[in-house]
Amino acid sequence: MEFFAGANTKQGFFSLFDEVFRDSQRLYILKGSSGCGKSTFMKRIAKKAEEKKLDYHLIFCSADPSSLDGIIIPRLGVAIADGTHPHVLDVKYPCVRESIINLGQFWEKSKLLSRRAEIMGLTDLKGCHYKNAYRALSAAGTVEALEDEIFNQSLDRKRLDNFAFKFAEKLFVSHGERKNIFPSAFTCEGEKSICVSKEIKTLYTANGKGGKAFLRALQEIAAEKNLSAIIGLNWLDPRLADLIYIPETQTAVSCISDYRCEGSTKIHTVSIDRFINKNSLSLAKNRLKGLGKLKKQLLEEARGELFSAKETHNEIENIYIPAMNFDLMNEFTDSFIKNLFGE
Repeated sequence: MEFFAGANTKQGFFSLFDEVFRDSQRLYILKGSSGCGKSTFMKRIAKKAEEKKLDYHLIFCSADPSSLDGIIIPRLGVAIADGTHPHVLDVKYPCVRESIINLGQFWEKSKLLSRRAEIMGLTDLKGCHYKNAYRALSAAGTVEALEDEIFNQSLDRKRLDNFAFKFAEKLFVSHGERKNIFPSAFTCEGEKSICVSKEIKTLYTANGKGGKAFLRALQEIAAEKNLSAIIGLNWLDPRLADLIYIPETQTAVSCISDYRCEGSTKIHTVSIDRFINKNSLSLAKNRLKGLGKLKKQLLEEARGELFSAKETHNEIENIYIPAMNFDLMNEFTDSFIKNLFGE
């Protein structure tokens, strides 16, 4: 599987790290600065797992989807995670479960201490950009909640719930826990989605506000009846589901616009139009249009702040990277991989 374990939301940064890594018997928590090689370290482990033909889950960074925040190798009972801010992981069972790997041990500290003021200034600036982004996302979330409230006045919720109940009888196949992930994240490039599993054979799509209401109904049914599923949370409002995936049947339901999986996936459209009062919705058309425009502006403001945060992050990396002894880092990585895979 591939997914995000954190997201930039209307509530600020929302982390699922404790939940996502909960079942791993061994958890290695990486510490160190920007540019110290945490993502590269995990990518090398993923490559070795692939060579060994071991299934693994990749957890991508919501700030930079080209980087990794974690990897889980179920057969080994092992997980490796970036444990730096904002997704800080606590060490509850030192050594016997969690172990800290400090990649900062390979710094040449003299090169960093001479630029102390610059590093601190850039770090504080990056934090300011994130705060501004979260203010804009909070406002966008408020606007979206108002959009939903107006739309729901035109929705025949009773009929939709009845349809969702019948759909759920076919969708869910077993009782058990629900695991939460993020199938999408809001980044400096806007919304980015990941196909959470290459095993998805059937995908039901229900787009728009109606689709969102449909997914919410399925989510509530799953919680009420304790049905097993992987719940893909909405990046703006993590209380809501954007995706529901049933691994046993390789089936998923999504309300994410233009959500795509592998080429062999059969895609079916679920129409929610029949549950919408078109006349009532038409009366609210101008209000919804205005709110949609406002939300778009707020999200663009948030995206701009995240882009500025990423540029500042790159400046910090450009200071730390020349101070890293990557020869020692690579030697350590080679040794860690040999021990991890029993070579």
